Amino acid sequence: MIASALRLGGLVVAAFLARAAPAAWSKDLKVAFINPNGPPEFWQAVCTTMRAAAGQLGIDLEIRDSNSSRDRAIAIARDFLAQRPPPDFLIATNDLNAGGKVVELANAAHVKTILLNNDLDASYGEPRTKYPCWLGSIVPDREGAGYGTTTEILTATQKLPDRPLKILALTGDATTPASVQRVHGLERLSKTRNRSLARYNFSPDAVLSQLAAKR
Repeated sequence: MIASALRLGGLVVAAFLARAAPAAWSKDLKVAFINPNGPPEFWQAVCTTMRAAAGQLGIDLEIRDSNSSRDRAIAIARDFLAQRPPPDFLIATNDLNAGGKVVELANAAHVKTILLNNDLDASYGEPRTKYPCWLGSIVPDREGAGYGTTTEILTATQKLPDRPLKILALTGDATTPASVQRVHGLERLSKTRNRSLARYNFSPDAVLSQLAAKR
């Protein structure tokens, strides 16, 4: 299911580019993607789909990996934007909050930008306003996913014997908007159901020690 969603995201990007680009550019369209590559299994599926779509559409696609480094992502953006000619479109993510700086740099260079998977906060305004070259973001409804997943769990547990319910949610990297939004969905439902939450640091040793302390 996740893999299908990733492929769909890559196809949506390709379709968006094909529609946004003038017909005269179709054989010379140059697109750059800053791949966060963390986790690799997630992003390699996206890259595979992008390459396949680019090959079918005749798009010149260049992908560089930032390996989950904010500084490297920004450095790659600078390198792409310094190319002559620069890319027609730059695709990036807001992993580790690099997206805002990438959007600012691309806007100053008059290069159209699309964010994938993680969006910017409200301080950046709506796409095509404060930063006209930021065309938009392609992101799932993660808060809704967190809310919906928890709802399904609670519904399923209604059939269980009447006892205190404990749910362990492994939320992933707390530095990414994706993880934060999923947790917001969980918290929103917890408040409506009068459920309490306990947070643990996400590392094997820390989780084991904190869970042992709760016994």
